[in-house]
Amino acid sequence: MTVRYNVAMEHSLFSASAAERWLACPGTIHLCKDIPDRKSAAAEEGSRLHTLAEHCLRNDDDPKLGVLFQGSAVTAEHVDWVQTYLDHVRSLVGHLLIEQKINYATPLGLDHQLAFGTCDAVRLDGTHLHVIDAKFGRGPVSAMRNKQLTLYAAGFAHALESVGREISHVDLHIVQPRVTTQVQPYALTRSQLHSAMMPIRRGAQLAHDALIHAGSMDAQTWSSRFLRRGERQCRWCPARGGCPAW
Repeated sequence: MTVRYNVAMEHSLFSASAAERWLACPGTIHLCKDIPDRKSAAAEEGSRLHTLAEHCLRNDDDPKLGVLFQGSAVTAEHVDWVQTYLDHVRSLVGHLLIEQKINYATPLGLDHQLAFGTCDAVRLDGTHLHVIDAKFGRGPVSAMRNKQLTLYAAGFAHALESVGREISHVDLHIVQPRVTTQVQPYALTRSQLHSAMMPIRRGAQLAHDALIHAGSMDAQTWSSRFLRRGERQCRWCPARGGCPAW
């Protein structure tokens, strides 16, 4: 059975950035799909820094102290954080793609419109793929087995291979200057990337089942089958306030 929507979706239901949550709790996608985004001040700052970093990469520029950007002055901390990201991206070789749109639905076994996202930067060096994500928050995030970057890498590798381009190795990079200036990429072969995607694909199929059965299964049965209460997945879940599991 296929889940269909009457309008083109602006946001991916199977968001890569929320993959840890929907893998831990398959029902969260259904519960959250109609809840509007509410960005915190920290999220707004992170969005501005991402946009500043994009601007600098596209214009071969560096952040300037005191310059007004999107209505806010660039501080010394902003300069340091964005410059750390820029320096890392520029230290890698290969063709650079900035704010690259990536569809990873096929590796998940889903319809095309259900799973897509935007990667901060991609470097393609022959058959070697670098997937790079800037994190401007304070909570440490590791590139090792990172689900968001794994999805981006799988989607991009699939797109390249569909037009005859081989990918042999993939490096996942998290640049998080508020935590550390040292970047430790997580390296995989193409075969290892495929293996890493298998449990994510199974989790996506279960979350898709939750979407399909939300209107046809009684609420208690659906909740017991698809909702998984836990501090890690529930902490930032937009549906927590009205979730039947709570």
